[in-house]
Amino acid sequence: MNLETRKIGLINWITQINDEDIINQIDRIRTDGSNWFADLPDSVKDDINEAIAQIDRGEVIEHSEIVRKYKLLAND
Repeated sequence: MNLETRKIGLINWITQINDEDIINQIDRIRTDGSNWFADLPDSVKDDINEAIAQIDRGEVIEHSEIVRKYKLLAND
């Protein structure tokens, strides 16, 4: 499902909500304005950006492989 389809789905869903508490929570998300990434220390931002670059380069290990590896080590 592409981004535009997802956004339309969210709009349709929101128009059906009658619970004011849920609407208030959605509105807080919308108006929060905080950029959690900008608030991180530079060293953490650098690590996140490097991890994204590694993923883009295909330098990843599948989760199932990690689980299998450490499961085997735990059984030794």
